[in-house]
Amino acid sequence: MSCCMLTGSFDPVTNGHIDLLCRSRRLFDRVYAAVLVNPDKSGLFSLAERTELLRGAVCGMDIEVVASERTAVEVAKACGADCLVRGIRNAADHEYERVMAAYNYEIGGIDTLFFEAGDKTARVSSGAVKRLLQEGKSVRAYVPEAIFERLNELYSKRTSIVKTKQNTANGIKKE
Repeated sequence: MSCCMLTGSFDPVTNGHIDLLCRSRRLFDRVYAAVLVNPDKSGLFSLAERTELLRGAVCGMDIEVVASERTAVEVAKACGADCLVRGIRNAADHEYERVMAAYNYEIGGIDTLFFEAGDKTARVSSGAVKRLLQEGKSVRAYVPEAIFERLNELYSKRTSIVKTKQNTANGIKKE
């Protein structure tokens, strides 16, 4: 039985992630999506929130979602994955992912399969979605419909808390 794993922070999950999972599902008997912690990124959502959002987005797709603070290689080996799956949107992605693939093979003996992003997902990134959310703009075109409302709900609560804290710190009190 062939098995692969798409790893990422999924902060938040995008249509690009879903495209990679669908394409992987056509090639592999078993597909995992591993929600991981990237210490180099500041997270918009907690690990638990990101995992919940991804589970909602892949509901009914026969994708197993796992969450971990361990490395991608450790999680892939624990799940029995034959390879990691990564998406390439541009030359910068390719260079970064090529280096990571070599590193993952060297330390863990696990191969990486690259999928080139299609026209509809080549410009989609979690970072861009976060910026749009922070600016109060719609992200409907970039995230799965199944999580669009939940994403807005989670972000609205977070923004409301941040604004309340800022107002309190500035001596502004709303009655």
